[in-house]
Amino acid sequence: MAAIPTNLYGPNDNYDMNNSHVLPALMRKMHEAKQGCAKEVLVRGTGTPKRELHYNDDMADACLYLLEQSEDKLKRLFNDEKPP
Repeated sequence: MAAIPTNLYGPNDNYDMNNSHVLPALMRKMHEAKQGCAKEVLVRGTGTPKRELHYNDDMADACLYLLEQSEDKLKRLFNDEKPP
C-alpha cells in the first residue's frame, strides 16, 4: 500500500504563469484580476480533466495518520473489510 500525494499546493509554491501547476496559476490569475479590478478572468482549457487538489499541510497530516495505523485497520479502511 502506498500514499501517492498528487497536485499539492501551498506556501512557497511556484506561481509562475508559464510553468506552474494548475492551482497556483489559477490563484495568481484570480489575485491579479482582483488587484486590477477585472470584470472577467480567462481560464483556458476544455474543463474535461478531473483533478484532485490537496493542500500540502493536509496531505502531511493524512500521511502521518496512515503511518500511525495498524496494518489491520488500514486493510479495513481501504478494502472495505468489516471489523471483527
